[in-house]
Amino acid sequence: MNTKLIFGFSILCVVCFLELTAAKPKFKFNSDSTALKCHRCKLDKFPNWVYRCTKLKSLDFSHNKISEIPDSLYLLPNLEILILRDNKLELLGKELIKLEQLKHLDLSKNRISYVSESILENKELEKLELWSNLLSFLPSNIHTLPNLKYLDLRLNTFDNKEQEKLKIQFKSKKIYFSKNCNCGG
Repeated sequence: MNTKLIFGFSILCVVCFLELTAAKPKFKFNSDSTALKCHRCKLDKFPNWVYRCTKLKSLDFSHNKISEIPDSLYLLPNLEILILRDNKLELLGKELIKLEQLKHLDLSKNRISYVSESILENKELEKLELWSNLLSFLPSNIHTLPNLKYLDLRLNTFDNKEQEKLKIQFKSKKIYFSKNCNCGG
């Protein structure tokens, strides 16, 4: 086995593993961390210890089994990047409202069929990745997000009419769809 691969894992993933196996590790948690990456840790929810990292700017819990974004996310006020790709999320509700610094949100490869209008509160949002979900529409005024420059909607169920509407609204920004289909429109 490749030793670089073995030792390349983040220490925080070790913490995930120990929490999941109900071990009681003696571990000094670094609450000054600004980035946290925990892939394939079999997380089904946000672990409580993550809220001790109030200086976090980047949080990546992709490739887990998380089914909802917790309301307590506001306890991470400096978060700029949130990556929850390839989890089991179904809704995007009001959980992100108080993340005033959020610039990049990646919720790709989930089961999201609904995006709440509360997403419009994230005025700093520049990049929104929602590819490979179950979306057929977005909030009608999502194009009013002042800093949004990149929107990835590939592999969703937008019909031709909805795609054309969004293309017009985002004509000066990067927006990505899969090839047009006749999905009922």
